[in-house]
Amino acid sequence: MPAGLRPARASAEWKRRLDRWCATRADAALSGRDEFNEARLPRIDSLNRASTPQDRWTMSTKAQSATSNTPRIYTYARFSSLQQADGSSIARQDAYAEAWAKQHGLILDRSLRMEDRGKSAHKGEHVKKGGALGAFIERIKAGDVVPGDTLIVENLDRLSRQSAQDAQTQFNAIVNTYGVDIVTMHDGVRYNREELARDPSPLFLALAVMVRAYDESSRKSSNARGAYRDKCERWLKGEYRGLIGQPRHIRASDGKLIKGTDPIWILYDTEAKRFELVPEKAAAMQRIIELYRQGHGSVEITRRMETEGLTISDKRAVVRIHKLITYPALKGDKVVVVDGQTYTLKGYYPPVVTETEFDELQLLVGKRGVRKGKGKVPAILTGMKMCYCGYCRQLMVGQTLTTTRADGTTHQNFRRLRCGSYANRAADCRGGASCSGVPVEKAIMTFCANQMNLDHLFTGNDKSDPLMRQLTAKRASLAKTDLKLKGIKDEMLNGDALPSTFREVLRELETNKRTLTQAITKLERELSINSAAQPAPAETWAELVSDVMALDYDARMKTRRLVQETFERIDVFSKGFECDGEHMAVRVTSKRGVVMGFEFNRRTGELIEATKTRKSKPLPKPARTPRMK
Repeated sequence: MPAGLRPARASAEWKRRLDRWCATRADAALSGRDEFNEARLPRIDSLNRASTPQDRWTMSTKAQSATSNTPRIYTYARFSSLQQADGSSIARQDAYAEAWAKQHGLILDRSLRMEDRGKSAHKGEHVKKGGALGAFIERIKAGDVVPGDTLIVENLDRLSRQSAQDAQTQFNAIVNTYGVDIVTMHDGVRYNREELARDPSPLFLALAVMVRAYDESSRKSSNARGAYRDKCERWLKGEYRGLIGQPRHIRASDGKLIKGTDPIWILYDTEAKRFELVPEKAAAMQRIIELYRQGHGSVEITRRMETEGLTISDKRAVVRIHKLITYPALKGDKVVVVDGQTYTLKGYYPPVVTETEFDELQLLVGKRGVRKGKGKVPAILTGMKMCYCGYCRQLMVGQTLTTTRADGTTHQNFRRLRCGSYANRAADCRGGASCSGVPVEKAIMTFCANQMNLDHLFTGNDKSDPLMRQLTAKRASLAKTDLKLKGIKDEMLNGDALPSTFREVLRELETNKRTLTQAITKLERELSINSAAQPAPAETWAELVSDVMALDYDARMKTRRLVQETFERIDVFSKGFECDGEHMAVRVTSKRGVVMGFEFNRRTGELIEATKTRKSKPLPKPARTPRMK
């Protein structure tokens, strides 16, 4: 026993020092640096069980300490699926534990019955956070379960179905390191530290059980993945329309919600055999999408949802919003990944939005990224990867310096646009470091308030759209990549051994194919949306001008969305097209690929002249997309 401590005290200091001592000995035993010596272990039975109530510490599971020095018995049961937990095995285990306790003169601690329902021992879920066995092991380490106590399980595979090395490490920690006996109910074998030291033969039996359990689970897992893959392939061929994975449903026996693998706004009707939308959750998702399209960020969306009494999840709502709006399940598709292969099951769920609406949403997500404006004055031009410096073709960033007047209003001239060369590369630009954003905003708003200008912007066609040329080039590259892949695969079918360089080329081609396929999908989506794009009427822009210039939050958020829907690119010339400094100028590119340029007064933002020009060739893009700080 540590010097200076008496059993009658059971002080917090004693427990702290004992915990540290146990941890040191356990680490030494597990790492093989030292043998565990029972004689060096302090006896804590009388201290823990005969101490006064105020000195006694209890287990986190509210188990009551026994009132004698007699070792205790605990029971543990685990079910990898909830269907196995029918109650009969629990009752059978309790009866066995009670009989075993009487036979050996021990006490069955009924206050602590450990169960892990629906947790896989193959994945080690039962020893992670939230697992009963993991919590039990922590209590062993804390000294609440002491050497000489016994853990009864139905079989060793209830404790672990992980690899033999991992399972044996866990077994040794419980039995050898901490001195807790393990009894298996199905064969009556008792694994005791002292007995194993005299006769280690039961360890061979235990190891065989561990190996068999792991192999069995691995085989079942492989078979399950094969069946899963087969269902997905049959779905894609139209041969199967049943369930794939456990559905999110209400269990009929007890009314409990089984979460399954489906999104939170979906519920499976077990009687009608179909998926249905949960009305309140679907309405909340539609509201989230609406607010996101208006330009609001996750924090503002969460705040407004709470104000309106709408919820999706209580867990990390702000973080989840950005993930939720990218789920293909919104348009009714389920995405399944089996052994690295992705299957998209179209029409698996009832949709919340149409496919076109989903494509528009994803295009918006891609434009905005994960960065959200948190200022009181939302930017209507920057932060969407579309506003560039007309001279150096670097992205421009917004800067708002909020100086408040005596009447509480914000000084407009403190909103500025900074050139990306200065902001990100500390390089010179002939347009200067920054310019006032007020006249630029006023000029664009005034320009769009003219219906004739909007009509001109959307008189282009797909042939003039640079996206079509990009798409054609990507498709050609993909066709060449497929040809190269076919050549290598033909060589493999001939049975000739391929050199390592061929395998490296094959991996590179596969990676290149995935990248090209993703790029083509994105371009097709963007082209489809741009081709169908229709500008908001000029009246809508005109109604917002005064509120936008007055820095009204909602008006600026609406305008931000209009800018996203109308323009593909905006080039700002802070010293005019000729860089003579007399006027400022802007060149806008519409979603249809039509380019228009106009000059305006650098102080008032009033338009001087607007000219329409067809885009004969694509506008030069920046050499790279600057990283926004």
